[in-house]
Amino acid sequence: MSMYGHIVFYYIPSAWASALLILYQGQCESLMSGISKVADSRAFFICFPRLLTSLLTLGVRQTLILARHIMLQKHRDYKSLTTECDGEREIRQYMDLDYLIRLLVKKEYYVQQKQEFKDANESRIPFKWQIGLSDYESDYKKGERCREMSIMLTSCWTCARKESYLMWKSYTNKMGVCIVSTIQSVVDSFRNNDTFMIDDYNIWTARMDYKSYYYSSQPEDYLHVKSVAYSDEDEIRFYFDKKGNNSESQKGIFIPTDYKIMIKRIILSPFIEPIASRFLADIIQKEYHFNKNQVLTSTIILKQ
Repeated sequence: MSMYGHIVFYYIPSAWASALLILYQGQCESLMSGISKVADSRAFFICFPRLLTSLLTLGVRQTLILARHIMLQKHRDYKSLTTECDGEREIRQYMDLDYLIRLLVKKEYYVQQKQEFKDANESRIPFKWQIGLSDYESDYKKGERCREMSIMLTSCWTCARKESYLMWKSYTNKMGVCIVSTIQSVVDSFRNNDTFMIDDYNIWTARMDYKSYYYSSQPEDYLHVKSVAYSDEDEIRFYFDKKGNNSESQKGIFIPTDYKIMIKRIILSPFIEPIASRFLADIIQKEYHFNKNQVLTSTIILKQ
């Protein structure tokens, strides 16, 4: 192999995975062409740690199956309303255990309308647009747009890279979990079926900006503005904007989801007793084919 081949093989993860796959298929003469073919594949750069973990824990055959799956995977587009919404960014969501069980068993992920959240500002039309302080017609249209956006289906995550005791307390009961993913993986995990078409929606992402609502000048600002009181959440959201003129009538829906794409790791709540936590981790690993490095107990230690 040439010097160029050695460089590509050792330093480009996508090339490494492609080469492994081609060798396994007995097509050694196509090795270099296979490397150059997928060297720019974004999927492998994102998923290389997953491939490496699979190789070390599940063996070559399962890793090759995973590599083939990633090579065929297409990334779904999303629109970013704010900066710092790169697809590879790690994000987390805290939820009760029953939501995770439904995601694993029925392969469905629940989202609800923005106006269903407890924060009254999620559905409130700014007063300045109700009375038309500057231009009545223009302000009325802005108010109507705010009303439309308040019924958008919404999924809330956090960008915080470490566990948060406050998030555990605020968004889970005793039997809670935290799922770890990336922005692109969440978007890619959604599926179409007979009752729901994800392709009927534009997906927007927005990292929340914590400031006063009063200073927002456009309705779209309200999709990424939140009271300073919530700043510890470091929140990022996914909005599902129905294409065309069709408004969303349901308060909440279950989206068909490939949990193996969405979930990179599962962290079990520190409020679960250790013996129960170990039992749950064992069941999740065995029944849903996660490895030990993907189902973890909390790093927060509490008195029992």
